[in-house]
Formats: sequence, C-alpha cells, structure tokens
Amino acid sequence: MTITRLYRRIDATRAYCFNIESSRTLTDQELDQLRLLLADGFLIDTVSLTPVLEGERVVEVGPRLNFATAWSSNMVSICQATGLDCVSRIERSRRYQVPEDEDMQAFIAARHDRMTECPYTEPLTTFETGIKPEPVYEVDLMGKGTDALLDLPGISMDEWDRNFYYDYFVTKHQRNPTIVEIMDLNNANSEHSRHGYFGGLQVVDGEEQEGTLFEVVKETLAPIPKVR
Repeated sequence: MTITRLYRRIDATRAYCFNIESSRTLTDQELDQLRLLLADGFLIDTVSLTPVLEGERVVEVGPRLNFATAWSSNMVSICQATGLDCVSRIERSRRYQVPEDEDMQAFIAARHDRMTECPYTEPLTTFETGIKPEPVYEVDLMGKGTDALLDLPGISMDEWDRNFYYDYFVTKHQRNPTIVEIMDLNNANSEHSRHGYFGGLQVVDGEEQEGTLFEVVKETLAPIPKVR
C-alpha cells in the first residue's frame, strides 16, 4: 500500500490534506481524476500536489488511524464508481498556520477531538498503527462460575445478567464463551444500547405484558397512513 497526499486551501491559514491509500502508485491521469473529485467546485487547480501551507508553525490534525471514517467510506465508494479501484481509503486531515503569539500545544488541543482525532506530527506514510489485537480467549464460566465475569476489567453486568449468560453458555450449550462474545454482550447491556430492555418481554408483578416497549411506542403511529 502507498499513501499519496493532496492539498486544498480553505483560507489563508487553513488547508485540507487528503491522505489517499492505494494498492499501487497512482498514474498522472488517476491523480488528475482524484484532484477533480476532491476539488472545490470541480476546479482542478484548487487541489495541489504540494503543501499549500509550510513552515515550522504549521500543524496537522486528522482522524485516528485505527478505523476508517464515514467520510472515507463515501469517498472510496465514489472512487470505485469512477474506476479508481486501487484506492482503498482516503482520510481528510486539517492543516493550520499557528499565529506567532499562540502556544502551539494549546492551539492543537483546542482544534481536535481527542476521542476520534489526533495530531499528525509527520506526513502519513501508512494507516497501519502497529497495534496488535489482543488474542481471543475463553472466559472460564464452566470452571469459575459467574465469578469469572467479575474478574474481567470493564465488564459491568448485574447478578441477573451474569446468571442469565451462565445459564445460556454453560447449562444450555455446555461451553465457555469467548471474550469477544462477552464484550459484545456487555456492550448490548450498556446504557448506550438499550435494545435488550426495550425489545425484550416485560414482566410486571410477575405477569408477562403484551408486546415490547418498542412495540408499544410504535402502536401510536399505526393509525397514521404511510406517506409515499
């Protein structure tokens, strides 16, 4: 894989950098095609092969490298639809000319989201992070019981959940779950994903209710005809 960088000015002190990953070196014709796709109003001269901002006080921030952004996915789809099948990822970073009277680190910190972005201290040559995933292993429910789930960092399951998953994996299927399965279930149980609660059966005072909470909410829209 190779990385090609194209640049587009935003204003006097800001510019975009397009980091393009391809399976081979791009031809001049392919570069011109990409310049048109990334140009402002399809004006090819708005996209440059060389940086439009340079100097010691130019900083760059962009998406973290360990996952492709939605913007990249859209651009790759456009590239493939126009015959650029060799392009596998495009990430757009931002370059800034830091004013002389501002602290560079404070400037960078104020202009990116640390959760999804990071500073690029050097021009990107690869999207590989060098981080190796943790090996998949089994969680020993069969040997340790539900206490095995308490030993896992970052797992927040109540007693009901722990007993439910023990019954599912050990009693029903006679096997240990993998850490991938447990982490997936933990995410499904989290406050950020309440499908298990709103999509599950509701028992009130020992009596099973008709319909899930999702279905109860959707029933209010049932009399409304669909607009075509």
